Amino acid sequence: MPSEGGKAVQITKGGGFYAVESFDGKVLYYVKPGQYTHDNGPIWKVPCEGGEETPVLDREIAWADWALRPEGIYFATQTDKKYSIEFLSFQTGKITPFYQEETPNGRVFLTISPDGEWLLYTEAPSQESDLMLVENFR
Repeated sequence: MPSEGGKAVQITKGGGFYAVESFDGKVLYYVKPGQYTHDNGPIWKVPCEGGEETPVLDREIAWADWALRPEGIYFATQTDKKYSIEFLSFQTGKITPFYQEETPNGRVFLTISPDGEWLLYTEAPSQESDLMLVENFR
């Protein structure tokens, strides 16, 4: 829907989530549901005015494990022993390792400061919880 109001228009045809508009406002980048899980998938793009959806990064990326910059996309990949942050250049199409660390399996959420000087990430090494019983509650 246009920010000044008006009719909502469907942009993606095959679904998607965690959409991020390009810095020039012409392209929408988003994650499509993946082959193995609903909240991981490849990154796609589509013109904001509508048009053909095209793949950008054909890897299973968790929905918030990537950050868009005018020059490319930073994204995190994980294995059982480590995670790495890599960079996909729009100019060359090449993927370059940016940062790597050993860590327990978990989630990494990425963002980049508006000036592009800082890449911030969080670690959520465990998504477990304990169920506790409180006796004599009432």
